Order: sequence, then structure tokens, then C-alpha cells
Amino acid sequence: MAPVTQLSQFFQTENVDVGLVQVKLDLCLADLEKVKSLDSPHSKKLMEDLPHDSSTFKGQHYITRTNFKLEDLANEFVDSLIDNIKAR
Repeated sequence: MAPVTQLSQFFQTENVDVGLVQVKLDLCLADLEKVKSLDSPHSKKLMEDLPHDSSTFKGQHYITRTNFKLEDLANEFVDSLIDNIKAR
């Protein structure tokens, strides 16, 4: 996930600018909220790739979960990420 990767790379640099820590955290959390609302480029691409009338993803992978809702899954996953980031 791009926002978390970017935050991780920031903290992995040799000389972390302490003045930018809060800015980077805020940007990451804002980007995660975009993912949660399915308003990110990656989410839009995934929505395009998801089937609208069949039970396969890209014609190859079967979707067996009948109550599959991308928005609910995204919310649950992103909420967990946000909670973990705030806890640290």
C-alpha cells in the first residue's frame, strides 16, 4: 500500500528530519482515508478490474465470497492500519 510504504521509507532514511515526522504522518493518514473512500488511483483501478456480471476477477480468479463488498473490506483494512500507525 503506497501511503504506508512511503511513510516506512521516510523512517528508514539515514537522517530523519524530526520536523517532518508529523507532516509525513498526517499525509499518510490523509492518503489512507482516500483509499478508504475508494478515491485513490489504486482503488479506482481495482474497481475497474472487478467483475460486474461474472464471478471471476480478470477472467482468471474466482470470487467465491457471495457478500463481497470492496468498500467494507477497504474500510476494515484501512481502519486497522490507521489504528496501528496512531498506536506507534
